[in-house]
Amino acid sequence: MRGTKRQVAAVTPVTAPLPPVAAGEVGETVLGNGLRVLTLESHAAPVASVWMVYKVGSRHEKPGRTGLSHVLEHMMFKGTETLPHGEIDRLLALAGADHNAWTDLDVTAYHSTLPAGGMEVALRIEADRMRNARMDEADWATEKSVILSELDGDENEPTTRLIDKLMETAFTVHGYRWPTIGKREDVAATTAADVRAHYETYYQPNNAILVLVGDFKTEAALELVRRHFDRIPRGPEAPEVTVREPEQTAERRVTLRGAAGARYGLAQYHTPGVTHGDVFALDLLDTILGSGRSSRLYDALVENGLTTDATCDLSLNRDSGWMSFLVTAPAGRGAKPEAEIEAALDGTLRALAEEGVTPEELRKAKNQAKAEFLYDQDSVTSLAESIAYYAAVHDWRHWRDYLEKVERVTCADVQRVARAWLRAENRSFGWFLPEAGRKKAAAAGPVAAELPERAGTRPRAVAANAEGRRVEWKVELPTAPDLTPRVHRTRLANGVTIILCENHATPTVVLRACCLAGGVLDPEALPGLASLTASMLDRGTKNLSADAIVDQLDSSGASLDFSASYETMDASLKAPADVFSPTLALLADCLRNPVFPASELKTVRSQLLTGLEENETDASYCAARALRRLVYPEGHALRHELEGTAAAVRKMKRADLIEFHSRHVRPDTLVLVVAGDFSTPALVAELTALFGDWQAPAGVAAPEKFENEMPELTSAPKTVIRLRDKTESIVMLAGRGVRREAPDLPAALLANQILGGEGEFTALLMKHVRDELGLTYGVSSAFSGSRGVLPWTLSMQNDPAHVEEALASVQEVILRLHEGKISEDDLTLAKAVMSGSAILTLETNDGLAATLRVLEYQGLGFDHLARHSEALRAVTLDEVIAAARKYLPAKFFATSIAGPG
Repeated sequence: MRGTKRQVAAVTPVTAPLPPVAAGEVGETVLGNGLRVLTLESHAAPVASVWMVYKVGSRHEKPGRTGLSHVLEHMMFKGTETLPHGEIDRLLALAGADHNAWTDLDVTAYHSTLPAGGMEVALRIEADRMRNARMDEADWATEKSVILSELDGDENEPTTRLIDKLMETAFTVHGYRWPTIGKREDVAATTAADVRAHYETYYQPNNAILVLVGDFKTEAALELVRRHFDRIPRGPEAPEVTVREPEQTAERRVTLRGAAGARYGLAQYHTPGVTHGDVFALDLLDTILGSGRSSRLYDALVENGLTTDATCDLSLNRDSGWMSFLVTAPAGRGAKPEAEIEAALDGTLRALAEEGVTPEELRKAKNQAKAEFLYDQDSVTSLAESIAYYAAVHDWRHWRDYLEKVERVTCADVQRVARAWLRAENRSFGWFLPEAGRKKAAAAGPVAAELPERAGTRPRAVAANAEGRRVEWKVELPTAPDLTPRVHRTRLANGVTIILCENHATPTVVLRACCLAGGVLDPEALPGLASLTASMLDRGTKNLSADAIVDQLDSSGASLDFSASYETMDASLKAPADVFSPTLALLADCLRNPVFPASELKTVRSQLLTGLEENETDASYCAARALRRLVYPEGHALRHELEGTAAAVRKMKRADLIEFHSRHVRPDTLVLVVAGDFSTPALVAELTALFGDWQAPAGVAAPEKFENEMPELTSAPKTVIRLRDKTESIVMLAGRGVRREAPDLPAALLANQILGGEGEFTALLMKHVRDELGLTYGVSSAFSGSRGVLPWTLSMQNDPAHVEEALASVQEVILRLHEGKISEDDLTLAKAVMSGSAILTLETNDGLAATLRVLEYQGLGFDHLARHSEALRAVTLDEVIAAARKYLPAKFFATSIAGPG
């Protein structure tokens, strides 16, 4: 066993200069009605992000009226007097936007990230619904069912139940004590009039902040803002929240029991609100204790075999915050008792408070903070979110000045805040423990008897208001770019493919790598071998120990992850530009020279086994596993689970990992994609030096790229998995789909976009099954996979009493497409969404690298986005209907349902 004081490697500071935004380039304008407008130009990508935030959340709610802010967020998408039901989603879809909303303790936010030319659409919508939102009783009747489904879905998760209970215990009077989504009985009792009153109270321009970040000219953007918002009158001031949580003077404890594959422990300490000067030292304390494998908690709890995971989280809110510690521990024979785990956690916190932290630890934490700050600059969405959040809860300058304030923190400051806030009497502690006999899922079998009715949740179908009306708003369909001019591609003599794309907008670099070493190559007796091998690549090499690897990464603020998919083994590296070279050398060492040490294998195996136990009580996992077994026959490469089985994982030996790596992790199938702030000639030379002399194993042929050959379904197999202690059912469908090389692939993709669109709100399934019938919180469908046959899949979450009705409604919508009951407008929407999403993937270096990696792996060419965009434009409605009849299953599809017994 290693001790709990890790020897920290020498730390090299991250020396990248602060981004220009930190010098104060955020513009602030206040309209006559009190609306604050914050703008920041960023021209790295042709994308803009629009955020409208209202200073209202669960903090502002009262007992018996919890969840109102979240309910109102849902209702804000139901339309206005001038934007009929569905038009908000329709107009944003036409602009190619990725849009949604969220409610927090202090804030409700509505956000749209879209091709920059469509920004006015988002502004027009936000202005209209600021004062003209409909609160229709019929709409609320349906949406109430959706929110109750969302609540029940949360109840499926042990950690969510534990967090909610502990919050209610830690806070005794303040609005932070109840979940943002609200209590079930309160949501069920809420009326449309209640929602309207909440809206009138808080949705005023003088209680809102509009944030614009992206590719625009500030004065032109402000002119659009004034055009749409100046006419809105100032409203009454929102009431102040005067409730203050009394100081906690003794530890509080809770214990929950239910179906779970592991034990979860949660310790929560009160901390000050975001305006307090201690938050910067607390943020570094959070990093030192819980960030990554070099953290103190990981060393004390995971490395010593007490838990399989240990994380720390600091919540920054307006009135007060908290620091929480969540641990996941195995259950069953040989597991360490809860008292021993708590003692190790307490000992770690006590040692830090009594002995302080080292200068090396503090510098490492500061480097990690700076790196995360730089990564945020890579995305206009994350930039806008940070500015909007801090503007709403305190001051956007908190974000701007963050690094400067963090840099001033001393070792003494960190020790002081640990002593001040991590006190036993300031803590609430909870456990979620598996209940005896309530862990495993019931065996999957044929379709079961009719599920019982559950009272009070059946919605009545309602018609969309102003059905058939369409708002005339001219929007140019987004056109995805040809990436070829930006990309440098070269292939080394040993087969390594190098793809580079410079982007100097931020001083960061991202690498995505893959080789043909995925789960389809798992031996039949050892399913999950590829996944376990990938998890071990950074656990020690011929040159560096696991500790040395993680210390080097954490000290530089870089992140390195290895994983396996069915088709490939993958690596992802993200680093500030000035430390990319040493981390790149580290990645090369891990790929080429892993030694799979036995001590690390024991730790990783334990983590994987705990994860597999957790999966046994996860409805989504159980439904997906059952579906895979329905559609793929014995011996098919995709039938087994990627993570394998507990029995197989226990059997895997170090020699198995060495053999798999030596055969399959090799240069002649390796693709390295890098995007970010670098010089192409210099990086080509560096990659050649690191990988150019690597040779494939002699006498072992490289595997071919996997081509899925999913068999046709000639029946409609169905399985129900009974899970104890669950409230919602997860329903999944699958049918044989389209081949990647099929000439009518664009038409098939558009047919599915119209149908289920991966959860897009304009898709027919979301409009019918969710919005009109209220039978699901979410439903989406897709053609999944990369090569060969791309299966069609669907997933939704349902009240178990209405699963059959939801399935019938899905089939009804599919038949509607088969019968040609779709319009040119449906097709235009689908084209806009698909083209817009292609553009938005290029917003960040990570998205750019991931896109290029897919294009290379699938052999599509770097001009594919542009060609595909044009191909989509050319598809006719008749072609979409024909593709729907051909590829969207109305009769022969497999169904798996996992939910309450």
